[in-house]
Amino acid sequence: MIITPMHPCLGARVEGVELAAPLDEAAFRRIFDAFQEHSVLVFPDQRLTDEQQMAFSRRFGPLETTISSIGQERHPNLVDLSNVDPQRADGLMGWDDRRMVYQSGNQLWHSDSSFKPVPAMASLLSGREVPPAGGETEFVSMRHAWATLPEATRRRLDGRVVVHSIL
Repeated sequence: MIITPMHPCLGARVEGVELAAPLDEAAFRRIFDAFQEHSVLVFPDQRLTDEQQMAFSRRFGPLETTISSIGQERHPNLVDLSNVDPQRADGLMGWDDRRMVYQSGNQLWHSDSSFKPVPAMASLLSGREVPPAGGETEFVSMRHAWATLPEATRRRLDGRVVVHSIL
């Protein structure tokens, strides 16, 4: 397994591991330690089924249960974010489709599950069908943001909790 940092503040590329197969404890420990250090891990060229992705995800802890709001989730622990509609001539959902209206919130900057009393530790994403251009997912290091705040600001904020709605 090769773990290569992508940026000094955030992210590492993990190669030489097959996530579709069960991982021994030593291999998972290296992945978990890399996650703790780099916050975002990229595993290129993985082909995972829903079940394989959930099995890998469970190694990090219990999975969050989602509430289906657009009716395309196949499992309560997965959210299917897709604009594919095989019923349409161009193969894509129209912007007037209620599923796209709901998903349009993902175009805005957000932090997954931050509106919940106990936010998610991580989001494990897999691109099953991706466009040739666009569709990027952006990440930010809140650890770095916190560390670079002035000390007086950190003291003022330390121990506080922000409460907000999903919208």
